[in-house]
Amino acid sequence: MSDFIFCEDCGKNYLSYFSYSNHLDQCKKKRVGSEKRMKFDCYEAAGKLISRMKKHAKLCNGHVYSRKLKEWIKHAWVEQDEVVYDFSNDQRWKTRKDIYYKEGKVKDVIYYSREQAIKMLQGTGKFDFWTEEQRKKILKE
Repeated sequence: MSDFIFCEDCGKNYLSYFSYSNHLDQCKKKRVGSEKRMKFDCYEAAGKLISRMKKHAKLCNGHVYSRKLKEWIKHAWVEQDEVVYDFSNDQRWKTRKDIYYKEGKVKDVIYYSREQAIKMLQGTGKFDFWTEEQRKKILKE
């Protein structure tokens, strides 16, 4: 498992997605149009990933601090054991959970088993930051 993200623009390695995305603002060699990299597709990316993973993987919805946007954002990723997978914004990386949570200042996480995530998708028609009302109705909590 690699704990680094490689910047194709300048050739440097970064410890996490959060330090890498912060770096993109300052990278002197960044490509024209790289600001379009932020697609905000984390729910779809995490949903597709969890549906392909083993049963003990978890879909996670929580809040992370975006250094790029300088604000808290709702975000989705997948965890399996102590590894976080975040394939949003055309990234394909994995890192240790403790690093991800520290770098992203992760808070207010809601965990869904693979089966619960698929059930939520079927009940709402989309992967999203589901509300408590939706969870109670669909998962019968």
